[in-house]
Amino acid sequence: MPQQTNRQVDLGRFWAALLALLLPMATLTAASVAGPAAAADPPPVVQGQAPLPLEGKAFEQRVLQVLKDHPEAVFEALQRQLRQIEQQKSQRREAALAQLQRNSAELIGRSPTLGQGSVRLIVFSDFQCPYCATAARTLSDFLAKNGSKLSLTYKFYPLVQIHPEALPAARAAWAAEQQGRFWPFHDALFAAQERLGEPLYRETARQLGLDLRRFDADRKGPRSLEEIERDRALGDRLGLEGTPYFVVNGEAFSGAIDGAFLQKLVEGR
Repeated sequence: MPQQTNRQVDLGRFWAALLALLLPMATLTAASVAGPAAAADPPPVVQGQAPLPLEGKAFEQRVLQVLKDHPEAVFEALQRQLRQIEQQKSQRREAALAQLQRNSAELIGRSPTLGQGSVRLIVFSDFQCPYCATAARTLSDFLAKNGSKLSLTYKFYPLVQIHPEALPAARAAWAAEQQGRFWPFHDALFAAQERLGEPLYRETARQLGLDLRRFDADRKGPRSLEEIERDRALGDRLGLEGTPYFVVNGEAFSGAIDGAFLQKLVEGR
């Protein structure tokens, strides 16, 4: 599932950034077409002249005119910007993967872990994501038979922009972990994914024998948000683009998994 950003786009800053990218290239393009005389001197700066506003109709018209007059500059500027963004993402991902390999215990911390195997699989997951539910069933079936070969660590990555219950479900599961019942709670949420909501959280907590007063205090307290945000920050550094997202043996991947893939994983193939 494609990842949705939680950051709203500031249109004024977007137009300003786009114009800043385009104007230098547009100036060079115009100069190359008009000849040396056109590029000889920039227009004079008038003392006391108000700076160009970062939003408003006049600014928008200026940007649109640049787009119209120099489409080739638009393409080149955007391509350059996209390459820079991808390069930065790749660098952050490689640094995070290297850090996970060097010091996995610190980054995994107290995250829920199931299985005792030497092959450690980390999953970033969202309780309201249908693909995560499918992956959870596959992993559960495999671990039931191969828990001595594989260990699974769960990291919270709720896609709050598209899944309204993703964060409340994550906080409830984190609270269940504080009483040692994360994995049964995890399984129950995925099994009843269409019913995610307050009644299901309390019903599941009651069925698992949790102290409801402590459960409510933990999931609604600030620490649940802090721990979930810590997982999200790690996922962001890894360049997570959707859920479920997996990390194992210094490599990251997303998408569907099956028993055959997991078997190859634990056998080192």
